[in-house]
Amino acid sequence: AKKSGLLVVATSQCVRGSVIPATKALTSWLYTIGIVPAHDMTTEATCAKLAYLFGKGLSPQQVAAAMVVSLRGEITPTSTALSKAEMRLGARPSKL
Repeated sequence: AKKSGLLVVATSQCVRGSVIPATKALTSWLYTIGIVPAHDMTTEATCAKLAYLFGKGLSPQQVAAAMVVSLRGEITPTSTALSKAEMRLGARPSKL
């Protein structure tokens, strides 16, 4: 995805839980190829957030960084994995 300039967001249709890969190696590989986790956002919130961010004229890289930051409470700010993901993507850490 990253080589092609595409943004791929991994989301889930599960009622509870989040999309955070279970192993450090898998997480690292997904970030390396450009896949961004939607964490515990609903599929609808993920689509709305993507539309909002791209509608503001942001680049795929800027959108990727913003996807892991809770803008309006769409991501539960309790995960340390979330903060680590934000740092890896160069995003401003969300205020927990």
